[in-house]
Amino acid sequence: MMKKVLSTVLIFILLLVSSISTYAVTLLTLGEAKKLAVENARSLQSFGITVEQLRAKARIAKDTYEASDLYKRYYNELNYLRYLENEHAQIEQDSSLSSDERTAKLASSTEMIMLQRGVISAIKAQLPAVGADNPAKKAWETAENLYDDTKVSYNQALLQMELAVEKLFFGIYYQQLSLDMLEKVSEIQKMNKEITATSRDLGLATDLDVEKAEKAIDDTNKSIADLKTVYESSVWKLNDLIGREPTSPLQLAVPEFTPVPLDKTYEAVRDKYWDNDVLIPPKERDLKDLKEDYKDTDDSDERAVISAEIKKAEIAIIDTKQAVNEKIKSLIDGAATKYKAWQNALLNKKEVELTDKFNKIKYELGLLSKIQMLNSELAVKQALIEERNAAYAYYTALSEIELAEAGVIELTSASTMQQ
Repeated sequence: MMKKVLSTVLIFILLLVSSISTYAVTLLTLGEAKKLAVENARSLQSFGITVEQLRAKARIAKDTYEASDLYKRYYNELNYLRYLENEHAQIEQDSSLSSDERTAKLASSTEMIMLQRGVISAIKAQLPAVGADNPAKKAWETAENLYDDTKVSYNQALLQMELAVEKLFFGIYYQQLSLDMLEKVSEIQKMNKEITATSRDLGLATDLDVEKAEKAIDDTNKSIADLKTVYESSVWKLNDLIGREPTSPLQLAVPEFTPVPLDKTYEAVRDKYWDNDVLIPPKERDLKDLKEDYKDTDDSDERAVISAEIKKAEIAIIDTKQAVNEKIKSLIDGAATKYKAWQNALLNKKEVELTDKFNKIKYELGLLSKIQMLNSELAVKQALIEERNAAYAYYTALSEIELAEAGVIELTSASTMQQ
């Protein structure tokens, strides 16, 4: 689905929900997670069944309309008229007939054609039976429109499910990195507490300094416990989505994503969206129905009410189009901002890694303390988290743009209908 540069390098992160269990650990890629989530989504399965039911109902409505006796008679009479007109043309070209014979046959043929046209006109006078106002035809069109709209919505729901899995997948990844970093913070704080306690014994620090060091450790432990709760909940959700036991362990194969600049313009994304839009067609059908209702009534008061509804419907269409275009512009601008944020995070990571490299040399030479070296390593972990977070934020932004191209967009304005 994604046209993004994915490195073949995979970062394997062992994600254990609780204590080690007897469940077999199976490697899970992002693509497999999306596929399994779609296959196991009960709501989507029900949605798919609904689509098939609507397809069948639309077909039945069409068959009902086409089975109308008057409808069949109308087209049978039209076919007979074409036969008579063809026979008339053959008489005109028949060289074996004498002039008198041709004249007589043409007169008879013309009379039959005129009579047949009269029959067709009489049937046509009954058009609601075969025209646009035919209840059977309206039922067919309504069923067909409902099927088309629901089918598109179903396909969009599939894409939205994939995006939700993507966010959950990378969310678990961030949580694991953050837990790893907090463990490093805890290690440094424990060492700092020991140093502070020793300094106190030597008269270089106070009991309050030791208490502060202990509180910092307690705060970090609480943060670790809170994050583990969120982490375990996220793993539970992903397991449930892909049809596994919620408490089974996971091993995620996280793609090493290297961002590249977006090569899509606002105009290109906007045009693709409107090729697949499902927001405007229902509004336009409603507007068409209102205009037909307006023509069908002579009551001035009723016309005034319908006229107001027509204006509101026209404004709603304009507002929705504007909101969609603004949203697409926001997605494009947001992706550009996220790409710039990743560039800055990458630069910072490289600088921190370079500093850490020199700090290791200083540590080996005895120019840095152990706690200073640990702080340097912690800075590298923090910079990595920030760079990966920025990279996958951009990755998600590209996913949202691809959804927009497929006609999937979320509007927050109360003046527009939700898809």
